[in-house]
Amino acid sequence: HKSGGRANVGLVTNEKSKAKVFLDQFVQEMGWKQKNVRKIFGGLIPASGPLPKTYAEALLLVGDAAGFTSPLLEGGTHLSVTSGKFAADVAKEAVDKNDFSEATMSAYRQLWSSDFPDYPKIIGGKDALYNFTEDELVAIASALPPDLTSMGVMGKAEVGVKLLAHPGLLAKGAVAALNSLGYSRAKHYGW
Repeated sequence: HKSGGRANVGLVTNEKSKAKVFLDQFVQEMGWKQKNVRKIFGGLIPASGPLPKTYAEALLLVGDAAGFTSPLLEGGTHLSVTSGKFAADVAKEAVDKNDFSEATMSAYRQLWSSDFPDYPKIIGGKDALYNFTEDELVAIASALPPDLTSMGVMGKAEVGVKLLAHPGLLAKGAVAALNSLGYSRAKHYGW
């Protein structure tokens, strides 16, 4: 919510050609159709994880250009800033050594890959999560405790037992989907 009764409305879709249709539908469902729309804008957000190679001779890719977004939630400001810091550290070393070779720049990958969340696990869980129907998502959510922040081994076992009552959910990847939510809740990145 912004001052003067204004608000931002955000929409994420993997159907680029239908983004405006979905936005209009959402605005109508919320009862905001009569409201004045000031500006509509958007852009593509990479959601498949980092590029296979984020460095080359005298080149380091950061932020969205490198694919540093949350594959699950499509955010990534913290990742952009942190990848920029890692790139600056590597660039400073390259300047100090006057060596902009690919070998020198490769230190960048080690920095971000040791700090950022496990992208393959998040992407696998995202794919599973997006394949569930609304009813299946409700069934998964009903297996979860109200407070996920203090769920230990016994809490996870209890969720597992509740999910056993829905073997179809397990077969479709409910565990991978739930794990992706945990992996994407990285301690420093706010996802």
